[in-house]
Amino acid sequence: MGQIYSTPKEIGDVPELGLDVCDKKSIDAYFKKEEEYLKKVQEWCKKHGSGKYAGEVITFPVGDGKAVYVVWKLKPVSLIHVPLGDAWQFQYAHRLTAADVKKEIEGARALAALFTKNRK
Repeated sequence: MGQIYSTPKEIGDVPELGLDVCDKKSIDAYFKKEEEYLKKVQEWCKKHGSGKYAGEVITFPVGDGKAVYVVWKLKPVSLIHVPLGDAWQFQYAHRLTAADVKKEIEGARALAALFTKNRK
């Protein structure tokens, strides 16, 4: 069974999409802040975690968005939940095994490579 943790306080506050955001420029700025925040979490996990998968992002479709986790340690499975957007959580995240996490990471890499390859 895996352990799910909140983002470390030292990383800072999660970016919030305010109700006043109604133009593309503001939304793009928000998504940039989200991306920067996720990179901070990844860097923290690489620095404080262990194994070659530390810092890797895994996502699960939930509702109208996705649940986002960053691998902190693979053995035992320790994930950081990153509450971006609607802060969705995957209801079975705590049941993930090391094999499950590896499968998710490798699958995401293969899919990204497929789309990158076809863009050239």
